[in-house]
Amino acid sequence: MKKQVMKIVLSMLSVLCFIGISMTALAEHLYTETEASDAIEAICEQFSTQGGVAFRQEAYMDGDDTFLVWFRWPTGFSGKYEADLNTGEIYSTGPYWGREVTNDLPLETKYEGNIKDFIDISDYEPAAEPETKPPVQETSQEPVTEAPAQETSGNVPTDKTKDTGSDKQMSQTTFPGLAAKSAEELAALPNQVSGGTWPTKSKIQGVECNTDTMNTVYFSYAKYLAAYSLSGELQDSREMEGYACDMDYYDGHLLITQRRKNSLFEILVFDADDLSQYRSIQLPDVNSLLSEDKMKCSSDKVKACIDGITIAPKFGTQDELKVYVSYGVWDDASETLACLRENQIILEYDLDDVLNAKVSELSAERRLQVNLGTIKFGIQSLEYDRDTRNIWCAVRKMGQYSLFCLDKASDGTMLDLVWNGENEGWDCDAAGDGMCSFGNSIFYLLIPDYQEEQTSGTAKKAKLQ
Repeated sequence: MKKQVMKIVLSMLSVLCFIGISMTALAEHLYTETEASDAIEAICEQFSTQGGVAFRQEAYMDGDDTFLVWFRWPTGFSGKYEADLNTGEIYSTGPYWGREVTNDLPLETKYEGNIKDFIDISDYEPAAEPETKPPVQETSQEPVTEAPAQETSGNVPTDKTKDTGSDKQMSQTTFPGLAAKSAEELAALPNQVSGGTWPTKSKIQGVECNTDTMNTVYFSYAKYLAAYSLSGELQDSREMEGYACDMDYYDGHLLITQRRKNSLFEILVFDADDLSQYRSIQLPDVNSLLSEDKMKCSSDKVKACIDGITIAPKFGTQDELKVYVSYGVWDDASETLACLRENQIILEYDLDDVLNAKVSELSAERRLQVNLGTIKFGIQSLEYDRDTRNIWCAVRKMGQYSLFCLDKASDGTMLDLVWNGENEGWDCDAAGDGMCSFGNSIFYLLIPDYQEEQTSGTAKKAKLQ
């Protein structure tokens, strides 16, 4: 009897041990969350086109074995991607409007592939040499037609034969503070960073990262300036005296454009570590431009703004650093709020003057222009591309495009546009709220969430195609 009992006990222990071993094996998973994430990223890149960008909204484990990623497509709809970490199978479901099923479109679930098919192609590669790597597509390609490029006194391209000037011989001066980040630094960047929730109805106007330490992300909430860690913890904040807009980081400095009442336009310079302000520089050129525009218009509701700001090598020569600030003007009485200028204005200032000159105001060295078609307000954000040395500019779309690329080789006061292969712009509305370049086509785009009496923002990692 005792022997029979012992046999039964041993059998039960064997079964329990087998179950334990099996559960352990299942818990380890055949594939990692990182591999699943990279595979889904590769699948979703197919939705990024010359006309728009697909970007990650959220990613998390859904249960013990399923890695789930929400992606926002260029159409504005969302797609849900589920990867089984045991089998590697990836399925997509959509379209959704946010998290809601879109009733007028058929909700589809389809097999997208297996994680193992994407593992070897998903790692970020180090950025190529800045002068040879294109921003989105080769810009130094031969024109579509055989007609020679014509000199047009700096006008923007009007057809596909326009020579953007990217192949011109320019200084190869390098600026370490503007170099593309390494593959390791790019991989360490989280897919999103929360910018908290703030008691303001004002519009989010900018996002920037401390590209030296790679540990702080800054958010401009118009009435507030906030610094967050990569994990989304508030590090510091400042209440702004006026309406703070776009910003840029360089060598421990945070530069922000701000407009106040009584047509006061200024660049503010902050210490990036503690957000202490140590310089305010008024921009008289903005008031001069506003006066000119008021004289041209019969309306007494003409208003101006400064929004976009970026630090970049000088257009045409690339041999010294400049600060570029965008000017916009519109008629507040107009229902469309369309910018009144045919050509948008970008003001050029010397970086050393902005950071070190003991002056209360600073005149622009040059007034540059670029034709972006009909847009609202003006250029909302400017961002230097660490790969190509071109400058991205984002607008509130009224026409076909919301994102344009300014050619670094432009050597006149009229700036040339880089073509996307077929046209002179891209469709990426998120860039208008703020964008931050890291290199290798990796950016943080600012995604807002407006509620009744408060505003939230999230920096989302995206790869521009």
